[in-house]
Amino acid sequence: MINGNYGDAVMNPELITIVQYIREHTDCEIMMWTNGGAGRFWSELAQYNLKLIFGIDGLEDTHSIYRQNTRYKTVLNNAKSFIQAGGQAVWQFILFDHNRHQVAQAETLSKQLGFDSFDCRPNDRGAIPVFDKQGQYLRGIDGYTGSQVLSEVVAQRNISYDVAHSEVTPWCQQHIKAVYVSADGTVYPCCWSAVDKPTNSSIIKMVKMNNALKHGLPNAVKWFNLINPDCEKVCHENCGK
Repeated sequence: MINGNYGDAVMNPELITIVQYIREHTDCEIMMWTNGGAGRFWSELAQYNLKLIFGIDGLEDTHSIYRQNTRYKTVLNNAKSFIQAGGQAVWQFILFDHNRHQVAQAETLSKQLGFDSFDCRPNDRGAIPVFDKQGQYLRGIDGYTGSQVLSEVVAQRNISYDVAHSEVTPWCQQHIKAVYVSADGTVYPCCWSAVDKPTNSSIIKMVKMNNALKHGLPNAVKWFNLINPDCEKVCHENCGK
């Protein structure tokens, strides 16, 4: 699974080399999530028997409301290049208030273009604000009515939450036998736990111990045993049960 917290994988100039190495040394299934808006090697990627999940949240008039700085036509052209070269592609459609009326039309288009499947999923991000690269408020999504100041939004997100720890169990511990290796070689139980690395008080004291490049993967994995088994903030916010 190639799905980083540091941006779209197709922005990495060494992506083909990385995928080639994985394919030559393992027989694992390779899946990669992408916005599909950059890169010049879509046809070449198809040669490595991987599945590309394209995030396309609507049609030309709605797609970029959430997927900022991407061009709908460019994304479709890149997807077509991958598909026509023999690649297996999935159209992932996140359902928002502004695009739900286009689901049927998008699914029909996905079949016409040769996508292997159409994955329509609910918005699990809730009502959210959209800011540009300069931190200026652009719009709210799905009825967002909160602050339009970026620093206030960030501060609100980091406010302590009140939850019964015993009621939330990390879903991944029971269902997924995998780890997340970030772009800098640091190992985490999942991609969600890596997002807040600089501010996550539960791991900041241990972060030096979980770098596979420095200590090797087996030793880095042992780091998981030091994590408090009670509810973590990241599990509660994302996928804890």
